[in-house]
Amino acid sequence: MRIPLSLRVACASLAIFIARSFCAEPLAQDYTVVFHNPDPEYYVEGPGLVRLDDGALVAVVPVVPREQWSAARLSEHSVTHILRSGDGGKIVAAARDLPYYSAAPWTHRGTLYLFANKGGVNRQ
Repeated sequence: MRIPLSLRVACASLAIFIARSFCAEPLAQDYTVVFHNPDPEYYVEGPGLVRLDDGALVAVVPVVPREQWSAARLSEHSVTHILRSGDGGKIVAAARDLPYYSAAPWTHRGTLYLFANKGGVNRQ
């Protein structure tokens, strides 16, 4: 079955309209890059963000080696970056680096907590 040219043009025009209507603009128009990982040998795994009672934002960004690395190197080369912003996220500054490959922040009654896993290698 051959589709008429006018129907093909109408379908193409509709597809372009939908794409422009729903995909033309990024979801966040005003944003801050909290952390950028330029090294392809590492990746960001499960970052977290919490707001403290004073309004400050704390980001927790675990950066770990790719799977091709051994378990020993995974444990030795993983770093969790802690970053803080006191102005609602406009400026983010490094606060501390910790030797964990997994970390999740949360607050309770005004105190910041961190679930973290340093990992290790079983030696027998």
